[in-house]
Amino acid sequence: MTKSVPPDTAVSGYPAREHKKARRLWAFTNRLPDLYERVKELERKLAKLEEGESLDSSAEDDKSGS
Repeated sequence: MTKSVPPDTAVSGYPAREHKKARRLWAFTNRLPDLYERVKELERKLAKLEEGESLDSSAEDDKSGS
């Protein structure tokens, strides 16, 4: 570490952060791939709505092979 940490303070990660905050950030980082897929799906649905298509994806998924 390059700076002092107050007494009785647990830190972790790089850069060092208060341990509880570092754990929370790590958990969010691990969820990014799933969140990315959800955003892609929401963008696909939004594009369909903007084109005036139905959101009934079951018939469309059968046609597209998704």
